[in-house]
Amino acid sequence: MTGTAQPRVKIASLTHHLLERESLVVLIWPEDADKRLSLNVPFGCSLEALPQEAIKALRNLSDECAELADEMSN
Repeated sequence: MTGTAQPRVKIASLTHHLLERESLVVLIWPEDADKRLSLNVPFGCSLEALPQEAIKALRNLSDECAELADEMSN
């Protein structure tokens, strides 16, 4: 089999809020149009840096959720 697998999540948009000095990336699930996730990325994030910054933000959220789950189970 050749080619690469399609990502389950895609970057839909990047927004820079100038007054708040924050940037947000919106991730979508192509197979479920109602499923979206908005995450903070470094302010002024470029399109070139966006994929890596989105991955970092998603991993940070995952780590935080895992910590919350651990706290709730104790």
